[in-house]
Amino acid sequence: MVMTTHVSATPSSKPSDCLEDLEYDKYLEETLKWTMDDWKEADKATVEGVARAAGLESLANVREEPVRWLWSNRLAQGKLHLLTGDGDLGKSFIAMDLGARLSAGLPWPDGEPVSTTGSVIYLSAEDGAGDTIKPRVRAMGGNLDRFYVQAADTSNLSLDKEVSRLRGMVEATDAVLVVLDPLNAFVGRIDTAIDADVRKVLTPLSKLAEETGAALLSIMHVNKKVDQAPRHRTVGSVAFVNAVRIGFMVLPDPGNSAQRYFVRIKGNITSDGLRTPAFAYELDQATTSVKWGSFLPDFNLETHQPGQAHVQGPASKLQAARDFLRTTLAAGPVSVADIREEATRLGHSEKTLERAQKALKIVSKRQPSQKQLWELPQSGAAGPSPDCVDQGCQPTVKRPGNDEEED
Repeated sequence: MVMTTHVSATPSSKPSDCLEDLEYDKYLEETLKWTMDDWKEADKATVEGVARAAGLESLANVREEPVRWLWSNRLAQGKLHLLTGDGDLGKSFIAMDLGARLSAGLPWPDGEPVSTTGSVIYLSAEDGAGDTIKPRVRAMGGNLDRFYVQAADTSNLSLDKEVSRLRGMVEATDAVLVVLDPLNAFVGRIDTAIDADVRKVLTPLSKLAEETGAALLSIMHVNKKVDQAPRHRTVGSVAFVNAVRIGFMVLPDPGNSAQRYFVRIKGNITSDGLRTPAFAYELDQATTSVKWGSFLPDFNLETHQPGQAHVQGPASKLQAARDFLRTTLAAGPVSVADIREEATRLGHSEKTLERAQKALKIVSKRQPSQKQLWELPQSGAAGPSPDCVDQGCQPTVKRPGNDEEED
């Protein structure tokens, strides 16, 4: 860029007819200085305009904002998440549990209240909506009116060409969480081992999440190379792990076949300072739900062994009891005797159970047979399923499980 400066005065051999040389140099210097400052201001506006035309924006014009957490340091609005692990450890169970909590406003496993509730979209290529997903979500206390699955008469989503179709689903339901189970079933005709191909799907997905505010949780399987680092065991390109902001893995407990661990293996945007925090959990096949255990701030990914477990305090014990009652009574009234028996089995004390009952304003009533029942107040009840109402059935604490082998 050439800048031309016009100066009205010129040096002369006659000092009496023009500015002295020294005065002229000073005049020229001042003129050049003024012209440069003026040019800088004009150039700044020009550069910003050209940058915007090229699709760029300076950080000075970007509004700074905090991460919007659905569950602190675990689920964030507008971000990609990954849940991976071997089969039969409960990946689908966990995803449904998280969705049920968001749909109904149930507390998170650590007792943290759900600050944002909303609709959930659960796209599954493996589980049936009627025989698996609905019974589980209902048993978990989810709001069935806010929990969406793909309609039976529609074709499967193909994200290599139909990200806009998924966007339409999110906008139509105002979803706060979208689950793809498993992600590989929806990526379309791409080579999942090639980074560039995977990015062609994940980059538009990331933009969709950011623009709609929905959290996207993808479920994936792992390979059989147990000697690899956990985050490298996800089947396919490393881009599946690298592109997400938060990643989880489910792992077995080598000393307890019933217990598993839900471990955060990646946390680019987390602020808790923990590398691999985890929760212990078990799958309750009788009630088709997840039984959450202790919080483990320091989990060893190599040995699958927890560090020092965080002991539940009185507040978290009360929250766990409230969560148990919400789940147990979600489908309708239940015998108090059955509730107490199940609560004792799960480790809830009678005193804590009574405090939870009062906190939830649970209604106590008697049947003609003098059997005492507990029932959620109408404003907080998810309500019995239409199938149960039609058949006049009475829900109990123990619900039939699904014999199908699950992730």
